[in-house]
Amino acid sequence: MKNSIAFALIALVSFTFFPAEANDPSENANRIVYEQVVKEPEPPQGVKPLNQKTTYPRQAIKNDQGGWVHLSFNVEPDGSVSNVEVINSRGGSVFERIAVRNVKAWRYEPSPEGTPRDVIRGVQRVLGYELGEVTIFEPGESELFEPRSIQPIKRPVRFPARAARKFADGWVHLRFTIHSDGSVSSPSVIDSFGGEEFEQAALRDVVRWKYEPAPEGATRPDIQNFEQVITYVLEGAVARNKFLDRYNQSADYLEDGELAKAKAELDALRKELDLNSYENTFYHLAYARYFLANGEGIKALNAMRNALNRLVWKQMAGTKKQQLKSLLPFKFKIEAGHGALRDALQTYEDMKDIGVAKNDKDVQEIYQALVGMTQNPQPFGASGLIINGKWHHRPLRREFGFRSVNGKLETIFVGCDYHTAAIPFELGLTWKLPDHWGNCAIEIRGAEQSSFQIVEYTG
Repeated sequence: MKNSIAFALIALVSFTFFPAEANDPSENANRIVYEQVVKEPEPPQGVKPLNQKTTYPRQAIKNDQGGWVHLSFNVEPDGSVSNVEVINSRGGSVFERIAVRNVKAWRYEPSPEGTPRDVIRGVQRVLGYELGEVTIFEPGESELFEPRSIQPIKRPVRFPARAARKFADGWVHLRFTIHSDGSVSSPSVIDSFGGEEFEQAALRDVVRWKYEPAPEGATRPDIQNFEQVITYVLEGAVARNKFLDRYNQSADYLEDGELAKAKAELDALRKELDLNSYENTFYHLAYARYFLANGEGIKALNAMRNALNRLVWKQMAGTKKQQLKSLLPFKFKIEAGHGALRDALQTYEDMKDIGVAKNDKDVQEIYQALVGMTQNPQPFGASGLIINGKWHHRPLRREFGFRSVNGKLETIFVGCDYHTAAIPFELGLTWKLPDHWGNCAIEIRGAEQSSFQIVEYTG
């Protein structure tokens, strides 16, 4: 009897990118840009601006680059601007230089003749640069910091008592909002393993969490769609002999090309055992191998995501570094081969962290191809398939559309650091995610087994 899990990498049937036509009049005839509504800034102490001319850096337009600059300045009695300083920015010095130069040339209403006023100090504005246009708005309405840098102060977690009595374990992948005072609200479950009792415990615990608040006297926008995984793992979790028997039998059938028998073993395994988190990982890995062998690459990608949810394995105590050295290259190749480029690039960075990427020739060749794609302005596509009512995609570019839809897509859920939207699906439209929404992920919801292609554009 085999007493350990053996996982061998298998070659992808094909390593395929999905080029998209740059101009498809039938499917991209219209464009919808979902923009955040920005209020006109209040005049400082009622003093109205006379000239707020702005310019967009030519090089940034050429490179299709966006960003923002948060500045402070004083308004002098004669209406001129002085002491212009950069507080924060995104996009580099090219935006900072032009923002400072523009603001120094601004003019406000001068003091009425005979009634001089004091200098108005510490006026703050944000200049947002996007799609060749410049928008001026209040600091509280833009992305002024990296949300992932916010540190937790208190994160109590309680292991569900009933699950502990059953020696069960699991994990829950959550999405929630962090407010300016550090409190948490609006939690929802993205994915989970272990059953409803873990989900209920996680939802109950997370609303009691506390993150560091905004500095005193400062404002900070709510951080929407912040993601966190709570793992409930019992020490010493291992694969049981009954699991190993079926798992290795399935692997033998796959190696011999007997796919129907391999699937039957995996189906029986799920029915006969309540899998622990360790076994669940390898169960989905086995299914990923089965789907690849059966020519179902998109289902293989979904199975691999279930097996190696990144936020889960980085926290899971039972995950061994040596196992990751063989599993992450497999994950990387599936992601890259099916258009999940942002995920693949992140997996590559994870491989570098554990020292596995450098000496793998295949990985390096694929990585160089990915880098070439990111630098190429031509559109590229990723295949998608609705499984359990939804399909997740993290776009590499800010603009996307759909084509080759087979079935029914209903809603596009957009979850960003600073914005959330549920958008009715309509074929033939292109959506643009504004830079000041922060990092975004999209979830396509629709009829089961509906297939499609997401096409990403440079704008």
